[in-house]
Amino acid sequence: MPPLAIASSLSWAYLAVQKYRTPLTGRLAGLEQESRLPLALYTSAAALIPCIVPFTLTVMKKVNSRLHAKADSNAAEAKGADGEVDEMLEKWVVLNWTRAGIAAVGAACGAVAVVRTMGAM
Repeated sequence: MPPLAIASSLSWAYLAVQKYRTPLTGRLAGLEQESRLPLALYTSAAALIPCIVPFTLTVMKKVNSRLHAKADSNAAEAKGADGEVDEMLEKWVVLNWTRAGIAAVGAACGAVAVVRTMGAM
């Protein structure tokens, strides 16, 4: 997953830079008022998408580790008489939806930027 997040982020960053380079010099052009929104959206997409990696490695680490430990233990212990596994899974589902939401917001920012940029052509 990290390589895909990084590739996606680099793609959005590339679009942001390429959109605002002047054809002759290759330098970044001055930004008119109507050009600022797509640049902000491309930049937001490039920043948000890779955030799922540290989110997974930090926020979700405890739940993931506990679920892996239960899965590695024998089947009788993994079942959990007190519903511990069910509670962990419920927490994991919420965290996973949050992680998916971060990626979705990034993708939406990029998509809106593309549409705005194409409309300006």
